[in-house]
Amino acid sequence: PWVEFVHLPNNSWVSELKARLDEIAKELLGDVVVYDWLEYLKEFLQDQPPSTELEENTQHDPGISTANSGEFLKSVSVSAVITDRKSRFQAFAMPVKTQATLQLFLGSLRDHPKLSRCTHLICAYRFHDSESTNNSLVVDYDDDGETQAGKRVLLMMEVKGEVDKAVVIARWYGGVKLGPDRFRHIQNAAIEALAGIK
Repeated sequence: PWVEFVHLPNNSWVSELKARLDEIAKELLGDVVVYDWLEYLKEFLQDQPPSTELEENTQHDPGISTANSGEFLKSVSVSAVITDRKSRFQAFAMPVKTQATLQLFLGSLRDHPKLSRCTHLICAYRFHDSESTNNSLVVDYDDDGETQAGKRVLLMMEVKGEVDKAVVIARWYGGVKLGPDRFRHIQNAAIEALAGIK
């Protein structure tokens, strides 16, 4: 073989990677292959689904942690990954009753290495702030560049009567425009994650 992988698990994606790097080396026999390998590796890694540690159901800690995050993240509900034309969508939801909890939840997701590579982190939330004097309803969303996505999720939460919850939907853009289908995937992932909150 042209490339020897050491200390990597022997699973399907490693086998696929080994085979393709070997093909590139054979195609460019006598030429410098490093640049072509790096370009392929970049594309290959972007096409890999998020780690299964983010796909666990609500019974398990999804592996999201930062300093000060504490045990509360065990209550995060995680949707299945939805894939369409190489774009991937996955939602994370949790009960929220204070601004501090909301900020910790959002910060923990933004700082997570698996999510830092996503194209968009769309969020919406509705909760009664238990720390305010009048228990006021806090409502907001963030499209994170996916125009109207957060607003649509917030509207869905209002229609379904979802309250004291926050949801974040990660999208990894796959290079193909999905048109309105992207909103359906964002909504479906959000609905699944919100439904998993206990």
